[in-house]
Amino acid sequence: MTRPAAYLTPRMVMRPMAAAEAPALAAFLRANRRFLEPWGPVREDSFYTTEATARRLGAEDREYRAGRALPLYLFSRAGGDLLGSVTLSSIVRGPFQSAFLGYKLAAAATGHGFMTEAVSRVVRIAFETLNLHRVEANVMPRNRPSRAVLDRCGFDEEGASREYLRINGRWEDHLHYVILNDAWRPVSPA
Repeated sequence: MTRPAAYLTPRMVMRPMAAAEAPALAAFLRANRRFLEPWGPVREDSFYTTEATARRLGAEDREYRAGRALPLYLFSRAGGDLLGSVTLSSIVRGPFQSAFLGYKLAAAATGHGFMTEAVSRVVRIAFETLNLHRVEANVMPRNRPSRAVLDRCGFDEEGASREYLRINGRWEDHLHYVILNDAWRPVSPA
């Protein structure tokens, strides 16, 4: 598949990043390391290098080309600043037609509605462009801002998974959220 040039929201450009942009992404990750640590796996210092970031961007590109992921980075339309990312991963076709949603935002960009804007747009892409049936997200119960994003974007909480992921060195429970295509898009009158 050919990568899209970009998707737009009112305040952002959502687009893939090329391996050549690894220095900018590595700088973003280093700048937000402490802010993001409570919500992700333990990362070695080598994770934050330009070289490791370039390898991950290459892997993302391969996953995209195979139809298994849609990794998008969020850039401010006003100043071009990298604000975060939103990704559809583990895209499964066949009878499942589903994907997982993941996202991260810079500390300085929180509380301004950017992630709600981005998640809303990527769900639209999932249903209108990729023709998926279901988008799933998992979030720690104590991550209230992330839960609020999913609530605002129309996701339903389906249940809890005990010790679902190893986050910041410990097994964390997660709440499972889902949005279905037919629940997202209004049904047209007959």
